[in-house]
Amino acid sequence: MKKTFIIAQFILLFVLCGGIFWSAFKPAPKPDYNTAEWSSWKGFFVLSYQGISKKDGADHVSAKQLGKQLGALKKAGFHTITPNDAAAFLEGKVPLPQKAILLLFEGGRKDSLVYATPHLRKNGFFGVMCVPTKLLDLPGTFYLNRKDLGKLGEQTNWRLCSMGNRAIDTISIDAQGTKGHFLTDFMWTAQGLEDRTSFSERVNRDYEEASSTLKKTTGARIEAYLYPFSDTGTREGVRSVSARVNLESLKKFHRIAFTRADNAFNARQSNPYDLNRLRVPAGWDAARLLSELGKYGPRETAVNGTPNQEEFITKGDVKVSSQGVQVGADSLAWLRGTDDWNNLDIKARVALARDATAFLYGRYKSTQSYLRLSMSSEGLRLQERVGNQTQTLAFYPVAIGTTQEHTIGLRIRGNRAWAHLDDKLIAGPVPLTTETNKGRIGLGSVGGPSQFTRLSAGRIPSYCVALDDFQALPQAVKDETAAILQIWFKDSVNPSITGPRIKDTLVAASQGIVTVPVVEVPSGFSRARAESFADGIVKALSNPLVKPLIKHIAVKSCDDTVPSLLRPKGYKIIRIVSAGRNGESSLDTGKLHTDDMVLIEGAGKDVQNVLRVLLHSIPEDRVLVPIDKKTGKHPDAGVAVYSGHI
Repeated sequence: MKKTFIIAQFILLFVLCGGIFWSAFKPAPKPDYNTAEWSSWKGFFVLSYQGISKKDGADHVSAKQLGKQLGALKKAGFHTITPNDAAAFLEGKVPLPQKAILLLFEGGRKDSLVYATPHLRKNGFFGVMCVPTKLLDLPGTFYLNRKDLGKLGEQTNWRLCSMGNRAIDTISIDAQGTKGHFLTDFMWTAQGLEDRTSFSERVNRDYEEASSTLKKTTGARIEAYLYPFSDTGTREGVRSVSARVNLESLKKFHRIAFTRADNAFNARQSNPYDLNRLRVPAGWDAARLLSELGKYGPRETAVNGTPNQEEFITKGDVKVSSQGVQVGADSLAWLRGTDDWNNLDIKARVALARDATAFLYGRYKSTQSYLRLSMSSEGLRLQERVGNQTQTLAFYPVAIGTTQEHTIGLRIRGNRAWAHLDDKLIAGPVPLTTETNKGRIGLGSVGGPSQFTRLSAGRIPSYCVALDDFQALPQAVKDETAAILQIWFKDSVNPSITGPRIKDTLVAASQGIVTVPVVEVPSGFSRARAESFADGIVKALSNPLVKPLIKHIAVKSCDDTVPSLLRPKGYKIIRIVSAGRNGESSLDTGKLHTDDMVLIEGAGKDVQNVLRVLLHSIPEDRVLVPIDKKTGKHPDAGVAVYSGHI
């Protein structure tokens, strides 16, 4: 009797476990995934789960919590994407759905697979299993094994992401047994500390082994990598060669990598090998999750006063109160959602502690790319960082004491910057490189704390104006103008530039405004005639007064012949198209280069229809459209004005 009871219990347990496992692997309908409808170029969110527990109250989100969270995301209009979608988007190849989101499940845990699969299926979502392949061969049922991996590869709701093979390991890095990270520290061996060659070979082999193992499951390249410990080799105390070796190996096998866990959003301008994710803690319910996501994403509104603490991404000691923002020594505060800001104004009242230097940042992409205005006891410096070089663009010496408060301001428009002290212009327009073109804004301090009050920050309207005489443009419109478009070249045997055109270009550049020559190409041009015309244009633009200032050429033509001849000469092309009905235009988007922009001529619904079609192929920041939907002209200046950034 006892034996029969034990057998019955075993059978019941087997059936229950089998039922749970079957629910994870049974055939299911495909996820909600209609790429033909996608047209958003804003960016995507990333959520990360470190495990899914069976019951509430555990260290990780429970299966019940996950179900409610995914249901809330679905109801709120979120659409899941795959790592391949994210990579193609960051490469500028395809748009994404509105409210695109990636769902990562870290660690290759079997509980994530078993408990998440039913909820992914129910909501038509994708999940991405992040797998350290070393764990596939461990005994037990905590982690996925190779058989599980094979079954997962057959599931429509799952994609794979690598976490390396031994990359999750710690290693000895000296004779005393001090521990370091497998990917980024040099290993201590029986022969002593490994050399650079051994380090490089070991790291590259780990990327390759993990990628190869996962690729056998899917038959396709594994596009994504998630760094264990969020360590890419840039932390303090690690040899500089570590970051380079890891990045080189990473690029061989993957197209994107997740390195940080402090931000849920990634914009199109984000570095594909330095992406953000937000880890979901066990205590969040569905409402809290949506609330947290609402703090991220592109920011469209200006700041006027003191934002609350949640509007900042902070590093170090940062305190936000009604009195302002106090940034401690060696600390930073980034305003959320400003990763794609280009033309901007930022201003704040600043008080310095002893030995402190305060910073206003603009167009910050990384530690290797930004513009900043600093204030110290010596005065103000306007600096630009490109790669490993920091260049001081302007220095204004003035004695500033710790008992004083001063208002400092940084204005950036196009390829120029201006600096202000107490509302007085002290530098500018100062020319900038093309590398520092977009990025977040923020506050910083080194050497001691700095207090920021009366903070204001906002985008500057960015217009492109089509006109013949720049000098006739009203000053109010000039202040909002980033570029002017002038017809310089038509069908001519000997294209040339007139004196007034050269003067306009120099005056505009002195005000931070870019000049874009317009080329009108008549229909019926033969190849030989087009080549002669393009050669004449290039020769005319070699004039030393304008050559350094002309980077873009706008071309109005029925085909790509002339643009294709100008691109190899180093010019970026703006294709001018006329808006037809029902979204029709003469433009073949398949022949657009990755740097090409499009300017839509016309007004009314025709422009919107063409724009709607174009956004399925190219990002919105590469399209210039009339600011006035009815007339296509500026209400004050009476000229054609287009919104957009060149």
